[in-house]
This record gives sequence, structure tokens and C-alpha cells, in this order.
Amino acid sequence: MTKSMWICLFVVFGPYCILTTIRVVWDVVYRYRHPEKMLGQITKNFYKNGLLKSTGRMYKGKHEGKWKFYDIDGQTLIGIDNYHNGKKNGLSVDYYPNGQKKSERYFKNGVLNGNSKWYFENGNVQIETEYKHDVMEGEYK
Repeated sequence: MTKSMWICLFVVFGPYCILTTIRVVWDVVYRYRHPEKMLGQITKNFYKNGLLKSTGRMYKGKHEGKWKFYDIDGQTLIGIDNYHNGKKNGLSVDYYPNGQKKSERYFKNGVLNGNSKWYFENGNVQIETEYKHDVMEGEYK
């Protein structure tokens, strides 16, 4: 290539390369300084009576991470679910109004998958079973 061709290429593509580099650096700096915005915004939902119903993060319009759900009184925790990309993933726990566990279930991509337990209100195990792809495997105890 001749010297004039190199100059022409630099004039045409040089500003684009410089702007792209600046944009990438700015994005990295922004993500470093504001990690909470990359994880999604904390969202709170309320009952019609104005009391807290649930709280958690939304990312791109979908549930993400740990979500807590409350009874109609807005204070009593009734459930904790974990989400990824809008689907339940990981441990999901429900509670009785007295604070005792009601159930423990594991999800993968929104489907029951793994050990599940249901409890009596006094805390003793009522049922224990295994799920695979939303289907109960074997006997329940």
C-alpha cells in the first residue's frame, strides 16, 4: 500500500476506531463505578392496601437474584425465592406466619429439580421427596 492509501484509511476509519475505544473504556469505568446498575434495579411491589408485597432485583424486565415475599400485613416473611433470567433457580423457601419453615424446594430453570421438604407448623418434617424435571422420583417419606 502506498502512503496516500494509508492516510486515506486513517482519515476514514481513524475517528471510528478512536470513538469505539473511548466508548469501551467509558463502559468499563461506568461498570466499575456503578456495579448496582449492572445487576438491575431493586424493585418493590405493594398490595392494594399500600403495604409491601415483595422486593428483589429486576434485570432487563425479569426477576434476578433473591426475592422476598411478604404477607398482606407487609411485615411477615412468607417466602424467599432465587431467580435467574426470570425463572426460579436454586433454593425456594416458604414460611408459616409464625416464622417456621413451611417448605424447601430446589428449582432449575423454573422446574422443580432436587430434594423437596414440607414441614408441619411445629417444624417437624411432614414430607420429603425428590424431584427431577418437575416429576416426583421414587417414594416420598
